[in-house]
Amino acid sequence: MWHNLLSQVDAGLKAGNAYHKYHVKRNSWRKVRGVAMNPVEHFHGGGNHQHIGQASTVRRDASPRRTGGLRGQDAASVGKTRV
Repeated sequence: MWHNLLSQVDAGLKAGNAYHKYHVKRNSWRKVRGVAMNPVEHFHGGGNHQHIGQASTVRRDASPRRTGGLRGQDAASVGKTRV
């Protein structure tokens, strides 16, 4: 009985084959696209088809408010007005 318990605990601490396979290179892990997710998981998720639903590119002369943080603004400062 103790042997089974110890083997289960020990197995939970070992790195699996996938970890050893993918940890060598930083960007080789699998990535799930935002459009494939649910709306609660990602802002591109949901809908009846896999599409983003808003523009994914922003023109160069757009104001910072219209870019939504996509062009050179940090996301926390977008939409705030100066007093």
